[in-house]
Amino acid sequence: MSLAAKEAKALQEVFKKAGDVEADPKIFHHKIGKIVDIPWLIALTEDFRFSQTKGAKPVGLLLIQWYVKKVVLACSYDPYIYGRFMKVLHLQAHPFSLFTPRVLRSVFRFSNRF
Repeated sequence: MSLAAKEAKALQEVFKKAGDVEADPKIFHHKIGKIVDIPWLIALTEDFRFSQTKGAKPVGLLLIQWYVKKVVLACSYDPYIYGRFMKVLHLQAHPFSLFTPRVLRSVFRFSNRF
């Protein structure tokens, strides 16, 4: 739902900017790409946890999966990390918000408990 609303808003912006002129689909596709990049990366990262998933794995996938696992485990101990993680999953925050010094400290502090 969030993605559909964001895409609809992007389409509206493209049409407003074009006015009476025909809208350029390339501009729309570029805007949509920016919207779906992060959700696609999140889905792709988790899909490749299953051995049945086929296709080329992106560079750094194992590192991302390793860190996400640490973040998920830290969520059990730190409400701040849980809140940040939920914002990322609900597309309210960029995944980079999980790499702030405070989050990194907590993730690695709790990682030795697992």
